[in-house]
Amino acid sequence: GNSASGPLQIASVAEAAQQAAQRAAWVAKTLDTFGAQQASKADAAWLATMKQVARQAAEAAEEAAQTCKVSAAGVREHCLDAYKSRKSRVPCKNFLSNRCNKGASCDFSHDAADMQARPLMLKSMKQCIFFAKGNCMRGPACPFSHGEDESKEIEKYVDILRKEKKGLG
Repeated sequence: GNSASGPLQIASVAEAAQQAAQRAAWVAKTLDTFGAQQASKADAAWLATMKQVARQAAEAAEEAAQTCKVSAAGVREHCLDAYKSRKSRVPCKNFLSNRCNKGASCDFSHDAADMQARPLMLKSMKQCIFFAKGNCMRGPACPFSHGEDESKEIEKYVDILRKEKKGLG
C-alpha cells in the first residue's frame, strides 16, 4: 500500500488493540465482582477459567498495542527520514555563516556533503543561471558549469564519453 498511510494504519491497529485490552480488563474485573457475589461450586471452575482467559487477553492486547505504538513510531521516523532526504541540496547561506536558527526545519541543506566540490565530469555543460548573476549558493558543489572555462573542460569530458560510447557501439 501507500507508505504515507503506514503510520496511520499502525496507529489505528494500536488504538484497536488498546481498546481490546481495556475491554478484556473490564471483563476480568466484572468476573471478579461476579465471582464474589455468587457461590455455586459448579460455576467456580468455569469462572476461574474465564478470569484467566480475560486476563491473558488483556495482557496480549496490551502487548500488541505497545508493539504497534513502537512500530508506528519507527515508521513515522522512517517517513521523516525519507522526507528529509528529499530536501534541497542547495546549501543554506545562513548555516554557512552560523546564522541559521531554523535547524531541521530549514528548507536548505546543512549537510557537509552538499558543500563538497563536484568533479567536473559530474557537472552539466549547462551554465548556472545563478552563477551568471553572481549569486550561486552551491559554489563548487553546483551541478551546473560556472563560466566558459569550466564549460569547455566539461565539454572535453563529454566528448571523451561520446567517443568511448561510439567505440563500444
